[in-house]
Amino acid sequence: MVRNNRYSVPRILFSDSIGSYGFDVPRAGATARWLIENPLQDPGSDYGVQKRLCRQLMRDFVAESPASRSSRFAVIPGVLHTDPSWGVGTTEYALDAIQAAANDQIYKSSVELNATLPMIMRDDLIDGLYALTVATTESLREVEGGYSIAGFSFTAQELFIELTKKNSNFKFSIEETDDLMKNR
Repeated sequence: MVRNNRYSVPRILFSDSIGSYGFDVPRAGATARWLIENPLQDPGSDYGVQKRLCRQLMRDFVAESPASRSSRFAVIPGVLHTDPSWGVGTTEYALDAIQAAANDQIYKSSVELNATLPMIMRDDLIDGLYALTVATTESLREVEGGYSIAGFSFTAQELFIELTKKNSNFKFSIEETDDLMKNR
């Protein structure tokens, strides 16, 4: 079914998430292509299912007029920033730990010490998303324009060691982790 593209939108960029992968993804070397090649995998959350449906909508959008439309998506890790307030998610444990160290408070972590989590600084993410948005379709090498935007990864233990180097009074405790972290 061809829909009226009244606004002549030639390209869509979608921000996907590491939450799309689920437990079946290989823990090393998983690219955005893995999501395309494993469309029926269980992401383990409604959030991941919603992201999969968005990728399907983008494929449908392009299929309606492939000569004049393209889509891309970026799988985004946890986003670090320096704002004074933030939401709740994977990244926030690091921001909360940094804030606790700066304020000489004990940080109570629910993240396992050896769980490696990918992160990226917000400005680097914006640069990457912009570059992907303006790239020509011919320059894209990945299936359906899917890319993982890389940043850096670290464990809670690595973060806490660095915070202790900066503030020798920094203390932390580990609380029970939720089922998601236990299965990683």
